[in-house]
Amino acid sequence: MLCAVPPDIGIMPPNHLQTTRVAGPIGIARIALYGVAVAAVLAIGFSYYSREQQSSREHVERELEVRSKEKATRMLQWRKERIGDGRMLMSRSRIPAEIARWMEQPEEGLNSQTLRILHDFIEYYDYQDVLIVDEEGALLLSLVGDTSGCEGLDEALARAVETGDIEVFDLHRHGDSAEVFMSIVVPMLDESQRVIAGIVLVAGMDGHLEPLFGIFEDASDTGEVMLIRVENGDALVLNHLRLHGGSAMSLRIPLQTEEDVVAMAARNQLGFIKGRDYRGKPVIAHASAIEGTPWLQVTKIDAAEAFAGLRRQGAIIIIGIICGAGLVAFAGWALFERFRNAQTIATLKAAERIERSEAALVEAQRIANVGSWEIDHRAGSLHWSKETHRIFGTDPASFTPTREAFERLLHPDDRQRVKNAFREALENHKPYHAIHRLVRPDGTIRHVEERCETEYDKNHLPVISRGTVQDITGRIESEAALQSSEQRFQRFMDEAPAYVYIKDATLQHVYLNRRVSELADELGTGDSRGSRTMFDEETTELVEAADRRILNGESQREELQYPVHVAGNVRWLGDLKFGLQLVDGSQAVGGIAL
Repeated sequence: MLCAVPPDIGIMPPNHLQTTRVAGPIGIARIALYGVAVAAVLAIGFSYYSREQQSSREHVERELEVRSKEKATRMLQWRKERIGDGRMLMSRSRIPAEIARWMEQPEEGLNSQTLRILHDFIEYYDYQDVLIVDEEGALLLSLVGDTSGCEGLDEALARAVETGDIEVFDLHRHGDSAEVFMSIVVPMLDESQRVIAGIVLVAGMDGHLEPLFGIFEDASDTGEVMLIRVENGDALVLNHLRLHGGSAMSLRIPLQTEEDVVAMAARNQLGFIKGRDYRGKPVIAHASAIEGTPWLQVTKIDAAEAFAGLRRQGAIIIIGIICGAGLVAFAGWALFERFRNAQTIATLKAAERIERSEAALVEAQRIANVGSWEIDHRAGSLHWSKETHRIFGTDPASFTPTREAFERLLHPDDRQRVKNAFREALENHKPYHAIHRLVRPDGTIRHVEERCETEYDKNHLPVISRGTVQDITGRIESEAALQSSEQRFQRFMDEAPAYVYIKDATLQHVYLNRRVSELADELGTGDSRGSRTMFDEETTELVEAADRRILNGESQREELQYPVHVAGNVRWLGDLKFGLQLVDGSQAVGGIAL
């Protein structure tokens, strides 16, 4: 939208204004009119403030809910991935036999292949340690040499022995470390399905979950995400907090604490809540339970930060009320003094209106971070508002804006493009729009977005161009950071020592990491669009039958083993499939094969 702003104007001396005598009845009518106008402005102001207050609350609540859902999804995904790692390890049928042999003949040690598999979980999957324990929970081996063990592990192992299935040892301390871990207890079953030992995958929060909490902190000074668990009558904070050092597994908040948002969440008061945090500060929070876990999540921000903009608007409204009251008082005084100095009264009123208009304009541009400019093509002059000077880093007192001066401030790589865009807009009688960089006099680079429209005379020559400039550096930097994050994720998936893929409802691949494409090349098909282009008919029927069961909701997870023929050799793949939902809402199948 075009924001056309006229050049700055100052207060003219009294002799530049027309002097008007105010008669009695006319003066009273004017005062009454002023009073009605002030009342209307105040009513509009209060109505606007009420709407903005409601809008601000809804915005804060939406932001907290979005942050909360995003982080809950990522934390749950991380937990599921750890369980998936355990499933993959449990599917290795040779490992239990090797561990049984080693337990009977410990002096010979584990063979190198088994040790390599276990070390891969530390090297490639970022686990902090891999433990081997006997069926009673006694520590037999730590790959990193930590012999302190994990307090409470025997309970998780007992459940694994009883069920013969993977158990999650929830967030806990490991040995003497200050870090918080979650361990996956994988039972090792012999041929008679008896548990002979357990392998414990120890995953740390610092390298996985903790970075998720920092995403909100980058966008807020006081925002925090708190992961909690109810334990022994307290709400136990499980993660590190930016505003409370050493909080992980040590900060406890009694459930009976009345106004504390963490205690409220632990008492099952979920959704949007208001209260205080562990510092005693008033906060706005969103509390939710993370499905399938004993965890609760509280996403909070200080109320002072959340409603800072609203308080500024409230201050402006109060100033408006004070100004309105002053105007009414001034009008009442003018009723009695109207015959004494009518010219002075008119001058003061005009000056006051101009000052308020200028102040409101400057404040509005500052809040919106949008400046205005105007070119008089006939006079060859260029005018900048104060906010435009601030965006370009120039001093209005010493810098005179001209077209040449403006072009010198453009980034060298963008200069010709901007000049061409403005010239084409004038020649084609179209609105001008450009996003480019500028180099401030102090050397800093900013990204800006400019828009303008031009008025033409009857000969179709440009007369006046009025435009706006907005500093969008923050938006550009955020987009660059997001793109970099996506590239890092893609590199990680391509380097993963597994075949990772996603199929849509038609069983065509919509995502493949590099290893799947390499497998297609090894198979000699050169086509990785789907199972039918990669495998023989028997393997294709096996794979696609599992895919359909997941898509039809008959199964949540499928584990397969099938051969692939590479260069005359048979290679067996273990394939873990699971259901997921694509961005457009359609069902899909994801898989990891080794």
